[in-house]
Amino acid sequence: SPLFASIESSTSPRYLATMNSSPDLGIGLPTPTPTDTFDLGNKLTQRLQDHIADRARTQHRIDLATTQLQNLFKSAPKRPRDSKIALREKVRKLERDRTSRSLPLSQEKALIRQIDGVQKQIRMHDDVERHQELIRRKKAEIESVKDALRTTNANISEIEEALSKVELAKRLGCSVSDLINREVDCPVEKLGRVIGKHGATIKAIEEKVGVHIDVDKIHGKIHVRGNESAAEEAVKELENLTLAVDEEIEVSAELITYLLSQHSDILSKIKDDNPDVFINVLAKITRIHMRGHPAKVSKAKSDFHSVQVVSKTRTLTGREVAIVVGKTGSTINSISDKHSVVIEVSRDHSEDDSSTLRIIGQSASVDSAIAEVDTLLHQNEDVEEVLLVDPMMKNQLLNNSGAGIKEFQNSLYNAVLDSGSEAASGVAGGGGVFLVFDRNTAKGAPPALVIKSVRANMERAKNLVSKKIDEFNSNIT
Repeated sequence: SPLFASIESSTSPRYLATMNSSPDLGIGLPTPTPTDTFDLGNKLTQRLQDHIADRARTQHRIDLATTQLQNLFKSAPKRPRDSKIALREKVRKLERDRTSRSLPLSQEKALIRQIDGVQKQIRMHDDVERHQELIRRKKAEIESVKDALRTTNANISEIEEALSKVELAKRLGCSVSDLINREVDCPVEKLGRVIGKHGATIKAIEEKVGVHIDVDKIHGKIHVRGNESAAEEAVKELENLTLAVDEEIEVSAELITYLLSQHSDILSKIKDDNPDVFINVLAKITRIHMRGHPAKVSKAKSDFHSVQVVSKTRTLTGREVAIVVGKTGSTINSISDKHSVVIEVSRDHSEDDSSTLRIIGQSASVDSAIAEVDTLLHQNEDVEEVLLVDPMMKNQLLNNSGAGIKEFQNSLYNAVLDSGSEAASGVAGGGGVFLVFDRNTAKGAPPALVIKSVRANMERAKNLVSKKIDEFNSNIT
């Protein structure tokens, strides 16, 4: 068309075909030299902007002409009821009556007035016909401008097509001649999944591999354009969606608990190892839902089946729960993180007020976690040791309402804490040290000083008390 003649050589289908066959830049023009400043992309962009501006002007003309046409319709004169032929015949008849015989002046004037009235109606017919001609011409003008708009839109589409090829080739770092087309079949019922919400999935693939993708929703075809490597990669990405299957496997409640625990990284690892498989753990029905390419779903299933999870329990009584849980859960969380296991403590509804400790995880990890719990409870078990002291030392410690033994007890506790012993930092309540004299000592027997502490602190506490006794005995000898 005349509107597009100025850039036909750079945007017509014939030109696009030349672009695809060019051995260099694929633009149907001589290969630019290093000093050549011609940029096809910029040139096409400039032409596109010119046509878009022309489209806006053309659309404005259409809008203005449409408004004028509407005004013509509103101002259309009223057509007389009688036809123009009938009115002319009526004029001839009246003229014949007026001229065929001699009439009084008043009657002749009346006939003349009738003739003028009928002729006025004939002129009204002429006005209607002229107005209709204006409407017809305005409609023809609008249709002509619309034809020009259609031509402009077609030109814009051709330029955009050419520009998209140039820009895509530039983005991929190749020439237009390197671009190829690939087609992927997609069941119509899967198109929504492939396209994604508001085209998000398609856009993600385009940005990831650097291609242009068009979807034919009617025939279930996906068209990919890019260089060979990018197009093939995009086809693989799309086939992961178009060939995707949905499968579910039923697993144990223990495995579900283990997979969803923050202390286990198994689920994250399986997802990382199978990035093309959508994985959803359905905790309420103890199932794992997977979606993806059949071969890749099969591998993900195998990964889940390879996870062997066991569950072991142990009864906790008394203060053992506090020891295992620790302050604000610090101990139980530390063990869980260290061994990558899930630890649950549930209270039993029994008379002895016991609780059940359950550890879930892979067999070796569960065994090591159980062993650490057993060691923790053993080291924090309450024990007693008895040392004999001189009666004079007993009196010294119990004087002033036992102020001496209280001071000695506090010094022992601080010394145990400062020693950094294993139990001192991990015992509920701090693992204190208590000193009391046995009231059941036989008459005449040396006083018995009883040391009460957890097992882990006992050796340190006993050594400190023995040292104190030795110091006292050396001072009185």
